Amino acid sequence: MNLTKPMSAGGLYYPYIHVRDINWLRANLIIFPCVKRMVPMNFTPQDDPRVRELTEYFHDKPPLLQPANLWSERSTEAQAVLARKLEVDSQNEAFLRRYGLEAARSERRNKFGFQIHVAKLSDQLRIALTAGSRLAWKPDVLEPNDGEGYVEVHPRVGEAVMSTLAVACAQAEGLDIVGDERTGRLRRCLVEKDARSIYETWLDLNSEMDDPLPASGEQLMEFILGIPGDLSSLSVEKLHQIASEREPIDKLINALREHASKIPAMDYGVARDQAFKQAATKSLESWESDRRNFSRFVREFFTLDAANQVSKFASTVADKTLTGLVAGTATTAVTAASGGWVGTLAAGGVIGAGAGLVIGLLTHGGTAYARVKKGERESPYRFLTTLEDAGVVFRSEAKS
Repeated sequence: MNLTKPMSAGGLYYPYIHVRDINWLRANLIIFPCVKRMVPMNFTPQDDPRVRELTEYFHDKPPLLQPANLWSERSTEAQAVLARKLEVDSQNEAFLRRYGLEAARSERRNKFGFQIHVAKLSDQLRIALTAGSRLAWKPDVLEPNDGEGYVEVHPRVGEAVMSTLAVACAQAEGLDIVGDERTGRLRRCLVEKDARSIYETWLDLNSEMDDPLPASGEQLMEFILGIPGDLSSLSVEKLHQIASEREPIDKLINALREHASKIPAMDYGVARDQAFKQAATKSLESWESDRRNFSRFVREFFTLDAANQVSKFASTVADKTLTGLVAGTATTAVTAASGGWVGTLAAGGVIGAGAGLVIGLLTHGGTAYARVKKGERESPYRFLTTLEDAGVVFRSEAKS
């Protein structure tokens, strides 16, 4: 596990256009500074109004949900390579039997099958798929919110095409690839953005099962947030504020990567969920520990009882011949910041060894306070407090 890998420039939504779960999108906008999706040119998505507002500028800040660049040099070349491979294999009858129309219909997971908008594809790749309608055909039923321009393909052909596009887009723009509950388990070639293994992973007739992937800090963050969960308190304005202050988020993700690195690579299931629960619990315990350390200092040093004790100490030790120092004045001063103490003492004309002891005590307290406060600011878990203050409720089983 590489704990020092650079932070992503954003998340690339795979493989769909329309976001069906607004909480999923909000959660990913906590983890990533933006989310991009593979939208064809001259295509207007039929977005939910809550999704649509995230595609618009917020004052002078760019949208949080943006279109990916499907026509970078890398993307165009990747599609050309895929098209050449499909052109060769489509001459193989065994390949067509496995990935043609009849096989696709028999393996449908729903009534829509796997559909791709042809405007996402280069001319060469579109022709390789649709020539003779052997690897792509007109859908029987279009998915909700989709218009014309879609073709249906075998799901494994669709995954090969969309994976090729996604990896090329992600590599070109420094993005991580993410999916919602419809995506299923992202394959290793997507997670690792390995363009060379895509074709063999999805379409090789003799391909082997992938090894399980190690856990990541981003996945652990998703677990803590409890996707799908209630993130309705995160307004567009709050999400833009989070996006503009990435340092505390990046610190948190790096801390979670350390916890995730202790989770063994394993298949999805009960054991993996339990391992994530344990790692999430340890992360939240570290956060609570940081907060307790700060609040304990506040309770012990800045409560009224502590103020009274310092006042008694001052009236006992300070030079009685000096004026301006009485218990009431001292108590009032202690309840303010340490700077208020010094100001009050100076204004009262207090000088000498006794005053020096009191000021010295308060200076030490102020130094300790500054040290604890600095530790709180630098805690990698501080961003969890920011989310909690914004109204986010973390996954209950992670906090149990």
